[in-house]
Amino acid sequence: MNLQEFMNVGITLICLGMGFVLKLWVKDLDNKYIPTLVFVLGIALSVMASGFTIEAVNTGWISGIASTGLYELVHQLMKNKTPQE
Repeated sequence: MNLQEFMNVGITLICLGMGFVLKLWVKDLDNKYIPTLVFVLGIALSVMASGFTIEAVNTGWISGIASTGLYELVHQLMKNKTPQE
């Protein structure tokens, strides 16, 4: 089984955007809860799009968690590109 066959780019981007909005604009939300929220959002979006099946649930959670990894990748790349004093 290949995890890429379960990943949905649209759901990943929506979860990435929602995680970013939560991180920047919801001040009372601890950052440790954001991966869990995008995990659940990914499942919800996938089930709404495809119906409740095991494949839809797998697509949702993989896409949601992939958005967290994508955010961290971009965050680390941007942090390493800033000039060091």
